Amino acid sequence: MESRTPAWLETLKKVRGIEWIVLLIVLGVALALIAPSLTPQSSPETQRSPPLSVSIGSDEELRLGRVLSSVEGAGEVEVFLTYAEDSGKSSTAKPSQSVKGVIVVAEGAGDVALRIRLTDAVRAALDIPVSRIEVLPMKASPTQAQQMRGE
Repeated sequence: MESRTPAWLETLKKVRGIEWIVLLIVLGVALALIAPSLTPQSSPETQRSPPLSVSIGSDEELRLGRVLSSVEGAGEVEVFLTYAEDSGKSSTAKPSQSVKGVIVVAEGAGDVALRIRLTDAVRAALDIPVSRIEVLPMKASPTQAQQMRGE
C-alpha cells in the first residue's frame, strides 16, 4: 500500500532555512493581526475609568439649582456636581470634599449671554475655574416644541 502525502506537505519539505524564517515571520504577523479579535471583548462597563465621587441630588446641587433658576431668563435649571475623590472617604458630598466639576442644564441656556452669567455665578459660588463648568441648554419638552412651532 502506497502512502500518498498531501501536496502542501511536499512543498514544506522543499523549504530551505531562510524560507522557514520568512514563513515564521509571516505567520507571526498574521497571528498578531488576528489575535485581538480572538480575545473575549470586555463590556464597556469594565473599560471605563473609575468614576469620580458623585452625589445624586445633594443639598448643594439643589440649592445651587434654585439660585441659578432665579437668574432672569434661566427658566428651569438642573445642576450636577462631581467631587474630587478623597482616599478612603464615601461618595456622599461632605463639606471637606472639593468640587471637581459642574454641569448646569438650563431652559434658557440657548442664549450665550445667559450661559456666561450662569457660568460666572457657579464660578463665584463654588470657587472653581470656568474650565470645570459646563452650561448646556435643556431639551425642550414635546409641548414646548409644539408651542415653538405654533401648533
